[in-house]
Amino acid sequence: MSKYKYNVIYIWAIRCPSDNCIPPSIAANEAEEKGYKLWVVLDYYDPQIIGVNFNMPIYSIKNTIYKTDYCRKYIKSFLKDLGWEETENEWGRFYLFEKDNFLSQKQRIADF
Repeated sequence: MSKYKYNVIYIWAIRCPSDNCIPPSIAANEAEEKGYKLWVVLDYYDPQIIGVNFNMPIYSIKNTIYKTDYCRKYIKSFLKDLGWEETENEWGRFYLFEKDNFLSQKQRIADF
């Protein structure tokens, strides 16, 4: 991430019906408009998306590194490894970093 000035990690829930869970292509367009490098990370591995062309890399967290199958727990651990600092009652889909330094988190990329 240090290669880019601003990075956004999008924790994408592929089956989430919420307005906050937008398709990666829409998130990529919004990130590009703001000058951010977007990194899409699946909140859990879904074998049904293997072979689907999203025209961008889609990453997955290797939960065995964090020794848990509990999605929320390994996502928090993953984000903490990136420098995110959890605060009470905060959870988001989008995490903004300046190079490797965590800045903020939001439910929607449009809110940055």
